[in-house]
Amino acid sequence: MPVPPAATPAALRWTVPVTTVLTALVVAVPAAALSGAAAPLVIGDAGPLVRWGMVVVETVHHLAAALTIGLLVVAAFLVREGRETDRRRTAARVAALAALLWATCAAAILVVGFGDLAGIPPSTPGYLSDLTANLWGLEPLRLRLIEVLLVALLVPLAAAARTRGALAWSAALALAALVPQPTAATPAAPTATRRPSPRCCCTWAG
Repeated sequence: MPVPPAATPAALRWTVPVTTVLTALVVAVPAAALSGAAAPLVIGDAGPLVRWGMVVVETVHHLAAALTIGLLVVAAFLVREGRETDRRRTAARVAALAALLWATCAAAILVVGFGDLAGIPPSTPGYLSDLTANLWGLEPLRLRLIEVLLVALLVPLAAAARTRGALAWSAALALAALVPQPTAATPAAPTATRRPSPRCCCTWAG
């Protein structure tokens, strides 16, 4: 049965990003397994949920960030609009959805990444309270929290953007959200390093 012409653009609009994410996961998961990036640590291992969760969530996080910034930059500076076209509005809507996925993944990395830092699984009693207590005290968590807040602010801004100026400001905010991303907390490092216990984390924060 042929697809109606009006449904074709919408189908293609979702097919491309979904296919990109699935392809990236198909590549990232075997790569992590073969390279040892998700291998258990000898000391302070947080468990398979944290190791593999970081691999999967960070992959989607990076793709969502790239899609958000790419759409906003293209819509702001390259797209030409005609009398009967609505390209900028379409790009802004898709960018807002990508930004929402970006913010969700960043929040997930914030939660799961604490287990990677402390060397404890998320099922540990008092996990969320320890995370909350160290949310601003530990630099990797603080930087990730700033990223989550900036991207959360970007979602409604991108969704409402219609003009080149609004899209350009949205793109600038998206680029600014990349700045505070932590580099010290590398997820699931293949080398066996000792990680701080929750008690140590509280000591650092206090």
